[in-house]
Amino acid sequence: MPDMNLITLGLNIIVGKGEEKELERCLKSCTQGEFFDEMVVTQTFEDENVRAVIEKYGARREFFAWNKNFSDARNASFSHSTTEMICWVDSDDEIKPEDFRKLQELKPKIKDFDIVLLDYVYNHDEKDNPTLVLPRERIVRNCNYIKWHDPIHEYLNMDVPPNKILKTKIKIDHYRARPYDPSRNLDALRQAYNDGKCSPRLKFYFRKELSDCGYWEESVKVLEPYIEEAADFRDNMAVACIRLSKYYYENKNYSAAKTYSMKGIRFNSIYAENYVTLGTIFEIENDPESAAKIGRA
Repeated sequence: MPDMNLITLGLNIIVGKGEEKELERCLKSCTQGEFFDEMVVTQTFEDENVRAVIEKYGARREFFAWNKNFSDARNASFSHSTTEMICWVDSDDEIKPEDFRKLQELKPKIKDFDIVLLDYVYNHDEKDNPTLVLPRERIVRNCNYIKWHDPIHEYLNMDVPPNKILKTKIKIDHYRARPYDPSRNLDALRQAYNDGKCSPRLKFYFRKELSDCGYWEESVKVLEPYIEEAADFRDNMAVACIRLSKYYYENKNYSAAKTYSMKGIRFNSIYAENYVTLGTIFEIENDPESAAKIGRA
């Protein structure tokens, strides 16, 4: 007889074409024992090999025609979940046995929360040790006030009372199965930007992808109005100032470089790069007094 004190929890995944091997590994890791009350896997492209894996693990298959918008796909997939809580993972994620056991132990405790944060191990070294760990909103209440936002680099809103958020150190590991293709993200971001659908947060990612791909001139055209808007997280604004300051320093526009370094410090004073840029420019300009002030800051 089911324990009526336990809240129902479902697994939710979106999967693309040719991702049957990743999905196989993912679903195998999610079915190590009793935990999920249902599994919903939404295909964004028709693929018989992917479909076969979904059926092999007894998940419910749904379909959403890919429209270059991850939030649309995830929200559509969420709409098919019937459980009270939803745990989402990507097809190239994995839950290791020790973390699966911890999740089983956690399940009775999640009924009082709207959002449960798990650690996302995004990168590993050659010995499989974590090198980049980010907290992510992995288990959320199935409701109309927690939804996915932004077409790429999508996120779930966390505007719920603080006592409704549970933070844990339980991990989900990410293992990229194919080389990273920067053009995929860049194309989607450029489309959103040109369509006027870029939130301040998405503009931050757009300029990052542009500069990472070497499109500095285009990146600057996005960054400068983004900083003037000052509508994003202060940390993102500070990092954007570092990028602009570096660009202008390398192009010997020291006045602009100093301006953006100072703005970056005002947004968030913890980043050393802005101080280093200012000190270097003051040294070039033979202004030791100002350089000394930066050194004492």
